[in-house]
Amino acid sequence: MSIIVLHSQKYSFLCFLFCLSCAVTALFYFFYQATVHIFVATPVRCMETCHCYYSIQSKMNVMNCSTTNPSGLPNSLLPETDWFHMSGGNVSHLCHVPTHFQSLKRIVLKNNSIKSFCQPFVEALRKVHLDFLDLSGNNLTKLPRKFEEMHFINSLNLSNNNFVCSCDIIWMIDWINNFTTSKGERIVRDFKDVKCHTGQKVGTPIYLLDSTKLHCFPPEFAIWKIAVIATVGALLLLSSIVTVVIIKRSREVRWIIYKNLGKLIRARHQPNVDHLEYDAFLSYRLVKFLISTNHCQSAGDCRCICGLSVPSHQRKQLW
Repeated sequence: MSIIVLHSQKYSFLCFLFCLSCAVTALFYFFYQATVHIFVATPVRCMETCHCYYSIQSKMNVMNCSTTNPSGLPNSLLPETDWFHMSGGNVSHLCHVPTHFQSLKRIVLKNNSIKSFCQPFVEALRKVHLDFLDLSGNNLTKLPRKFEEMHFINSLNLSNNNFVCSCDIIWMIDWINNFTTSKGERIVRDFKDVKCHTGQKVGTPIYLLDSTKLHCFPPEFAIWKIAVIATVGALLLLSSIVTVVIIKRSREVRWIIYKNLGKLIRARHQPNVDHLEYDAFLSYRLVKFLISTNHCQSAGDCRCICGLSVPSHQRKQLW
């Protein structure tokens, strides 16, 4: 019996040592994960206005710049940053592209004041392979059409923005409904909360809109319509100018027509008799010439004016 008891105590001690070594190994591994992979927010490795750390749950290096109410993106990200978080700030325009931007896998920019994107930022965003992009809670009224070409985004949040449901978002209807991952899931995950804030169909989710009921026309039709309106407006303006000139200079107009077409337009006080013919039509220059040379007393002296002959070398100057 004593031999059996000794052997059992020996095995119990060995089991205790084995369990102790396992516990020490587990603790060592935990501290290794919690210390070796952490990069602390120091002035050398991280911006003073940001907080940098390693997330054990997501296994990502996180750079959180949400604590100081930022007004723009930082100039540079840490080379090993996987997840950039900046929410609750006053960012209104996304133009600047930080260095090391292409290494990101997640971008959270929710609850800012983002209104628009500049072309450099959109182009940079197209080249990033993102697992998640959060733009919810901003002041976006529309998205750049380039979002149709962003095939490297697996998940996107757009809810609680100020989208204006007009002709500019027709493409978004089809995009939200058909922009899916390889598994067939909608990439815009919160599509039911992406609604019209102003414009037509206020409060309606964009994915439920019917593009045929937004009363929109293709761009080429708009150009054609503008061209027609401009042409009609120019013609109306020209006709108005001509009308004013005819009214103000009716006598001169009658003389020009007679001189060039050989037809005399009678004044209103003259009888409209077809058989009447006119042998001559005196210009105002001729009458003024006759009066100035004392050939006639006044323009009303018709016998004097009509009975005089004008030298041939002066006719072109007076008519």
